Amino acid sequence: MGRLPDRSRYVTTGAIIFNIIFILAYPIIALFYLTFNILVWILSIPSRIWAFVARKIRS
Repeated sequence: MGRLPDRSRYVTTGAIIFNIIFILAYPIIALFYLTFNILVWILSIPSRIWAFVARKIRS
């Protein structure tokens, strides 16, 4: 058996914090995107109702 290679990177507090933030960033971005889409959909409901009523009045 050969000897283990020396570590080229040392585990530092900054590296650990960076890796945790990097891993958590994707679900947070996805959650923000989902929340934003739901909010836009909810806020557009009055506009959809007005359009539906206007369509009924015209026909």
